[in-house]
Amino acid sequence: MRRRSFDLVDAHDGDWPYPGKDVVLVTHREIANQPPQSRIWAGNDVLPLIDGLKRFDGGDIWVVGGSDLMHQFRQAGGLDVLEIFTMPVLLGRGVPLWLATGEKEMATLVESAAMDLGVVRSVYRF
Repeated sequence: MRRRSFDLVDAHDGDWPYPGKDVVLVTHREIANQPPQSRIWAGNDVLPLIDGLKRFDGGDIWVVGGSDLMHQFRQAGGLDVLEIFTMPVLLGRGVPLWLATGEKEMATLVESAAMDLGVVRSVYRF
């Protein structure tokens, strides 16, 4: 989980939403209220992190973060499924889903489902 994503989750009232899950926080800054079962990873190249996570015997790896972290994982071969939740809110501005690379890469839609409050969950495989 990238630091900015952690800060958004942490700002909400309530309990930590990932109880019992091992969490790697990708940041170069200290986290005063670091959640249980988490560790900080502060490297510059995600390839060693991906290699270490692949050796972990806990099932799938779920990457929570913005376009920069997703792009780094995809470029390093560590992202094979992309799960997108579309919210029915027009913000007028925001953060791009993916960094502009000039490269075109196609993904295949493997699942799509409408959820509560008009949210749509779409799953793509590379």
